[in-house]
Amino acid sequence: MKKKGVIERYVIIFIIAIAGFLVVLLFLYRIGVNNQTPEDVCKASVLLRASTARVGASSDLVPLECETQKICITAGKECAQFAGEKYSKVKVDLDKKEESKEKIEKTIADAMYRCWNMMGKGELSIFPRGTFEAGKPTCVICYRIAVADDVANNKDLMSSVNVNSYLETRVVEGTDQTYLEALTNGQVRSYARGFRDKLSDDKNVKSTKEIGIAFMQILAESEKDDPLKAFTNVAGTGAGLASTGLVFVLGPLKGIAAGIITGVAFGGASAFQAFQTRAAAAAACKEFVKEDKAKLGCSAVIPFNYNDVENFAKTCALIESQP
Repeated sequence: MKKKGVIERYVIIFIIAIAGFLVVLLFLYRIGVNNQTPEDVCKASVLLRASTARVGASSDLVPLECETQKICITAGKECAQFAGEKYSKVKVDLDKKEESKEKIEKTIADAMYRCWNMMGKGELSIFPRGTFEAGKPTCVICYRIAVADDVANNKDLMSSVNVNSYLETRVVEGTDQTYLEALTNGQVRSYARGFRDKLSDDKNVKSTKEIGIAFMQILAESEKDDPLKAFTNVAGTGAGLASTGLVFVLGPLKGIAAGIITGVAFGGASAFQAFQTRAAAAAACKEFVKEDKAKLGCSAVIPFNYNDVENFAKTCALIESQP
């Protein structure tokens, strides 16, 4: 009887995998083969992974096809950070400060939202190997965003960039939600006043010309586990969470627990917002059904200092994106 149960389990896994594959094929067909982008390919593999992960299938059966996309913000120069690599450009006009400021803010906000969207908006359990026992989330580095020297050296422009304000006030194209609402699944609409004051009170800051945008997810393996606390522990390591002030200004990490804007109860879930000096990391927690059991998991989109990527990698049980 035990052998029969094992066989039935694998038959179910196979059927779900086939069904997921058909969903992916339909998805690719609808967008058109010639119009596929790396984001499309990544999202399709996430959908297929999630369909098999629901029954506990090994993630090795469905590898994620998520390549880290590189974006250079430039007024004309190349980004030395991406020498020898393929990257896209966002051109800014240094003579038009307000327009350039908004373009930089939008580039970063869009990258955060696209990363969140590609990885299932925190609604899918996609990292069965990212176990809670490791005490670390599994990660995907969706984007690397760099500024060329001609932009980085324009201190007046870079000091005016305020991505957090952009996230809070601007609506995601094609939706009726601000970026902040979208990144927290509608649970956070505005920053708490007290935390606004903390965005610029730290003097121990350093700068970087490149940030990474990463998706992180961790799933509790028992009722005693607290994935939100695990994210707090990640924050406490330093992790290089990035700000977006003067050439992406960085400061000592405050920790996710210290930066909670709201903890709205929502079906056993909560949403939180974390701050470092002038920086935010958006995240949301929910219950996933895995192997017939509800388990609390947390997902986050986090900006970090890519110049300190080795330290960031230590906070992840596994990084599943392709360089």
